[in-house]
Amino acid sequence: MLHPTLERAVQDVLAEPESSALLACVVYPHLHEIVFKNLTMLTMRDCFVFPTHNMVYAGRPDTDWRTVASHPAPVNLLDGRDVEIILVNSNSAAAATCSAGNTDACITTLPAAQRHQLDIRADFGPVPMGFSLHAPRECDV
Repeated sequence: MLHPTLERAVQDVLAEPESSALLACVVYPHLHEIVFKNLTMLTMRDCFVFPTHNMVYAGRPDTDWRTVASHPAPVNLLDGRDVEIILVNSNSAAAATCSAGNTDACITTLPAAQRHQLDIRADFGPVPMGFSLHAPRECDV
């Protein structure tokens, strides 16, 4: 199940400890808080590296791309660009925010940009990314 934030996902994982686990991207803002605030209830069970989809700078073709939606993790891909950054909860939310007309452009994944029919100005390629698996302490995942 996808959640808007990991903080929200933790609530559901803890509510159903026998059948739930949390998969987190290691560059998620405040992942350390999720780990340490839930230290007595959750434990990290595994970590692995897997490439992301290509990360892209994409936007609506009818704008000057002055406002850009981005998750906090890849926001540095905008370094050197004279834009106003609007932070959102995920790469897919960045594409949806742009597509809805709330921003001119976004940093997102290639599939999300394509799904929202955005123009791509820069393709940064896939990023080798770390992921961590967390499970309730009672669970034998």
